[in-house]
Amino acid sequence: MADAADPVTSKFASVDSNEATRIRFVNDAKSLRSTPFNDTNSVHPDLTHQLFDDEKIFGYKNPQLLFYFTPATLTPYYEFSHDGLEAMSLPTQTAEARGAKRFLQTIFFKRPKTEEPKDVDVSDVLRTQPRDAVGPALHSAANDMASFVKAVEADRTAEMPGTEVATFEVGGRLFSVRRATFDDPAAATLVSRLDILIKMFVDGGSPILPHPNWHLLFVFERASTGPALAGYTCLYEDYLHPRSAALKLCQILVLPHYRGLGVCTQLLSAARKETSVTGCGEFGLFTFNEPSEQLQTVRMTIDAALLEAHLGPSPAPTLAELSTEDVAGPVAKALRVEPFAVRRAALVLRLKASFTPTAAWTTDLRRCMMAENHDDLAAVDDREARLGYIGQLAEAYTAMMGRAAAAVDRVAATLD
Repeated sequence: MADAADPVTSKFASVDSNEATRIRFVNDAKSLRSTPFNDTNSVHPDLTHQLFDDEKIFGYKNPQLLFYFTPATLTPYYEFSHDGLEAMSLPTQTAEARGAKRFLQTIFFKRPKTEEPKDVDVSDVLRTQPRDAVGPALHSAANDMASFVKAVEADRTAEMPGTEVATFEVGGRLFSVRRATFDDPAAATLVSRLDILIKMFVDGGSPILPHPNWHLLFVFERASTGPALAGYTCLYEDYLHPRSAALKLCQILVLPHYRGLGVCTQLLSAARKETSVTGCGEFGLFTFNEPSEQLQTVRMTIDAALLEAHLGPSPAPTLAELSTEDVAGPVAKALRVEPFAVRRAALVLRLKASFTPTAAWTTDLRRCMMAENHDDLAAVDDREARLGYIGQLAEAYTAMMGRAAAAVDRVAATLD
């Protein structure tokens, strides 16, 4: 992206598309028009670069892109408004700009290349077309507000897709965890409608196409106004070897107004149990595609809570002994997780006991990181570079494990 002072871009009127976009989940059609969008009933997306180039909307005064969603089926509707159009022209202060101008003049105005260039209005060429930007990711949207209001009313009695595999309660609010596949039309429709939200909240998020190998998990709140989607994740049954498979967690999303309630924990716990349902691999492994630190922390917290419950108050083997793969292997098999998960979870529980990393703990962490990243390290010839890489991993994992250690008891209570 060019610098703000660049003469080629400085005259192009643009607005941050994150700030111009608001998202609202509507469970009460009566208040829809009487209550305008505000910071209480709507949110901005975390990102929009997967919809708008450079996260900019060009060519409008005060553009507003408003997304509405029904709570259960996520039927979408969107409105775009602005206070007028902005004129945009290519300046002529630089040779590069003059060359670009001549090129545009030749294409759009059929003027000879030798003609003395004049300012070219390229507003129609550069102005953002919101419908073109969001259309491909906006599936089965309501055509007008009246249709959307009917969809809100219909969601009160909507059937939740899939089958219930767990329930949990937070502050008197009841939630249902549900398992589904693409064979369920309601689940397939819901996943397609999630596409636009994935693009606004998951960096690198992309649509998934129906396939028998997909395993879908949803969390719904059983609200007084009807069911409401709180979170979703999908796992792909990936064959690693001729006789084994693993579930690869590819997307996970907790809707903004349901964050902080343990929804992500419940989704990951259900994903862990899903491996037992499918019988994927000896350990029922599920892996992530480049997880964020937050997601990795939640996974380690769940693993630590499961390990603590399995070992009991007088663990045998001890947590320190679980730092080696030979000792961790049988425990991992009993828990149907990978040995590395047990080794990391044991480190979390050791940190929980003291909340201060000891020299022995740090040494065991570095050994774990070296074993877990053996293939990557083998490709690094320089010894100092390898040690530096391990040091960076250890620093990042120390911070994540500290957060996980502080949350184990809370997560254990949630999973109970």
